[in-house]
Amino acid sequence: DVPALQSVSCGFDTDAPRFSSCLVFSSQQLAQKLGTDLEHLEQLAVQGRSQGNRVVSVTAGEQSWSGREVRELLGLNSANFEFVKEGDNWLFTVLGFGHGVGLCQYGAKGMAEAGYSAQEILCHYYRCVEVAQQIYSGN
Repeated sequence: DVPALQSVSCGFDTDAPRFSSCLVFSSQQLAQKLGTDLEHLEQLAVQGRSQGNRVVSVTAGEQSWSGREVRELLGLNSANFEFVKEGDNWLFTVLGFGHGVGLCQYGAKGMAEAGYSAQEILCHYYRCVEVAQQIYSGN
């Protein structure tokens, strides 16, 4: 809920080496990683997304996980993921890398190459902040 730490659109991050990824898990693998059984796995569904399109929660039967928990349990690059079941496999498509809050290194590089100033870049990624110059006094 900190205004400066909200997810913002980037627009320059698609050249990042890990911008998109795809992982495939068998039903058995996925059930094991999530700690559920195959019957409940069939009910796997996203229950909400953040403003930055990160998965907020996932449920399977009575079990639920945060998007971050699923990301960590499955080794996904981001909580901005979608999944689909194809036969006995689950295909996870992931966009982005990281938590989606703060400065995107590839985005900042792209903005700089497009002519944005350091102050403009910082103010884009950290809304509601004021950039000021502080002179080091040596103390």
